[in-house]
Amino acid sequence: MEDSGIKPIRPSVANESPLCVESPSPACGIVVFGASGDLTQKKLLPALANLFGRALLDEDFFCLGCGRKKLTDSDFRKIVAQSIKNLSIGISENQRVDLLNRFHYVSGDYSSGQLYADIEQKLSELSNKKNKNFGRIFYLSLPPFLYADVVENLGKSSLNKSKDGGFVRLVVEKPFGRDLQSASELNDCLSKWFSEEQIYRIDHYLGKETVQNILMFRFANSIFEPIWNRNYIDHVQITIAESGGVETRGSYYDKSGAFRDMFQNHMLSMLSLVTMEPSTSFQTEHIRDEKVQLLRSIRPFSIEPWNEDVVMGQYSQGEIDGKKVCGYRQEKDVDGKSGIETYAAARLFIDNWRWRDVPFYLRTGKGLPAVLRKLR
Repeated sequence: MEDSGIKPIRPSVANESPLCVESPSPACGIVVFGASGDLTQKKLLPALANLFGRALLDEDFFCLGCGRKKLTDSDFRKIVAQSIKNLSIGISENQRVDLLNRFHYVSGDYSSGQLYADIEQKLSELSNKKNKNFGRIFYLSLPPFLYADVVENLGKSSLNKSKDGGFVRLVVEKPFGRDLQSASELNDCLSKWFSEEQIYRIDHYLGKETVQNILMFRFANSIFEPIWNRNYIDHVQITIAESGGVETRGSYYDKSGAFRDMFQNHMLSMLSLVTMEPSTSFQTEHIRDEKVQLLRSIRPFSIEPWNEDVVMGQYSQGEIDGKKVCGYRQEKDVDGKSGIETYAAARLFIDNWRWRDVPFYLRTGKGLPAVLRKLR
């Protein structure tokens, strides 16, 4: 890793309380599988840049991208630069160069042992420059069918274990399996090679600031909490309106659809935060228990065609912001006869004392803001 001698400086905040100071990460490197993919470029790379700008990354932090696409370090850094070019992260041009120099890349087949040997060699080169116990974070920004291959190979290569006292973590992005059986099989694979303390199953949507503020808005607000129930609320609407179409994600989306891509993870997570009972503390386990209890209280429903509580649709060609756009079946890597839904809406009921008989309307869709504007 090139050393520019420049260290990120956390901007000072007037009258900042010690309780508001964020702790920087320990010495670690993150290995991103699927580094050239859509999720990495749109979400993960900007997030790392923001952490760097707030001085929350260790001075020797690095990111090692992995993928099947053959790229050099320089190629990968160009991708990073493009992903963060419009971000306002409060760093100088020299610091931006320093940030880009922290990104590296290796390519290979996810099922080949050679890739993991290359990863181990690169990690040794990047993390042994300082006398530190470097942690390793393996982030799976991949289609779900590749998870098991990567996890198995990480285990067989002993990359799941620390060699110098640093921590090892595995981050698994949603969707976690395609159904109950595949989710159970994936869970078995993870637990074979990683302990539960090492595994983070995440939903990146929950990282949004507005989403994170929901619990504080509800439970720390003496005005709203007393009336947050069926006696004062007629109904609740939760809408996730995606402005574009599937763009470059046709091959993934045509196996997923709106329900698997958005509904059973992002939307149900939002629903649980809006409706869960107060937890005994803000510790992860306590919040999780209340969310699970809430989800168990949702009244079961069927998705048969005659069920009026569920509506599905698929976008056709039209206009978004004055520009003509193609229909879903004309998108790249999409079956021309595909019946996959790009719009999903449902009416749910929660059978507990707080929400009994209050309807919850959940909806999400591609190109949905343009449709909603026309309906106003």
